[in-house]
Amino acid sequence: MTVTAICPAPGDPALMRVAERSGVEMYAPPGSLPRAGREYLAARRYLFEDVRGNPALYARHLRDIEPPTIPPTRLRQRLSGVARRFERRTLYFLNRVMCSSKVLSGAAAAGERLFLRNRELRTLLQRLEPSLLVTTYPIDMLEATAMAEARRLVIPTVVQLLSWDNITSKGRFPVLGDYYLSWGPIMTGELREYYNVDASRIFETGVAHFDAQLAMADASLRARVLGDMGLDPTRPYLLFGMSSPFFAPHEIDLVEELAGWIRRGEFGPNLNLVVRPHPQNVQGYMADVSWLPRLRALQGPRVGVFWPRLLESKLAWALDESDLPALASIMAGCTINLNSGSTFAIDGLVHQKPVVLTVFDAGHDLPWHRSARRCADFIHLKKLIDTGGLFPVRSFEELRTTLHRLLKEPDLNLEARKKALHAECGPVDGRASERIADALVAIANKHAR
Repeated sequence: MTVTAICPAPGDPALMRVAERSGVEMYAPPGSLPRAGREYLAARRYLFEDVRGNPALYARHLRDIEPPTIPPTRLRQRLSGVARRFERRTLYFLNRVMCSSKVLSGAAAAGERLFLRNRELRTLLQRLEPSLLVTTYPIDMLEATAMAEARRLVIPTVVQLLSWDNITSKGRFPVLGDYYLSWGPIMTGELREYYNVDASRIFETGVAHFDAQLAMADASLRARVLGDMGLDPTRPYLLFGMSSPFFAPHEIDLVEELAGWIRRGEFGPNLNLVVRPHPQNVQGYMADVSWLPRLRALQGPRVGVFWPRLLESKLAWALDESDLPALASIMAGCTINLNSGSTFAIDGLVHQKPVVLTVFDAGHDLPWHRSARRCADFIHLKKLIDTGGLFPVRSFEELRTTLHRLLKEPDLNLEARKKALHAECGPVDGRASERIADALVAIANKHAR
């Protein structure tokens, strides 16, 4: 069996190294998708989802229609902002109509299927003759178009979602897969609830990259990384995994306060703090560069910053291959995992750590749609919180109390943590890759020509 990847940046050096090592042949997407395709992604959620009923989509809508806090200095920029807000308000009104009319929503879906055509991509698929087309982010226009063309060519499609929020936070998939590889019971339930996928077309495989994390964790590597940050490797430490400022606008204030507690000995004389900025803290359109000098200023006695090892790349979040083993090792050795509701929460559960969610704004009064507290209302995170396996905190005082309690009782809610991990990821036993491979082979054999 051979594997071919269609990738937006097939010449990326890091990708090429992985491809060569794994024997994967890389192709660039042939031709180009219409520009309207990218713009359409921002608007299509109003056609197919109940925006008001989905906290993640509604928060984005409220953000899109709010007046700018800084007046645009150029006439074109000002007019563009006015047009955008008018468009979103109009689409929101249309959304309320679409939600109450199956005829209109069906017509919109039919129109979208006509839009998802690309002759060059169809020709490439015909030439490659794949047994299966596997996609990982079906909301993307490239992947949706590939799935639509595969369907026209009667090539079976498999959706293997790489993130836990894709079903509930990104809008409806333009094209449905023939089969799905599910992380675990929560994702399986969402596929059935949102897309009415028959159980026979869902394979619960677990998550290969979490298995890889566990295998990579290494105590000697952890000691070196901590030493490089100027921390004593023999001392316990808290690990704070930061989110993008888009989701937690004042997280830097929270981290600075926590660093102050650590240095003043709030939790004893030995506890240290490691701060891991999200790659989106450092670069990209969601970054806030004003955070960078503040993060650098945190580095010192008892506080280290574990910077992501970013590469120059056209791909978002392109990290050096050495970054993940180092991060996994740091995750595995921490005493408590803190974050504001990202995948870092699942990482903590994978490494059997108490997980504290900081869903507050460090004393700032923000509207809900810009506040970190909105993240706890997002469907995917609320489901995980409802398992009882995490500790959400909504103030500095609650954070202080929770940390003191967990430092005294590190096994608090241990059984709930295990149940939460299984609900989200199924068995984390090092065999997810086997189950994924077995599922793909079984599907391919079923449709062998």
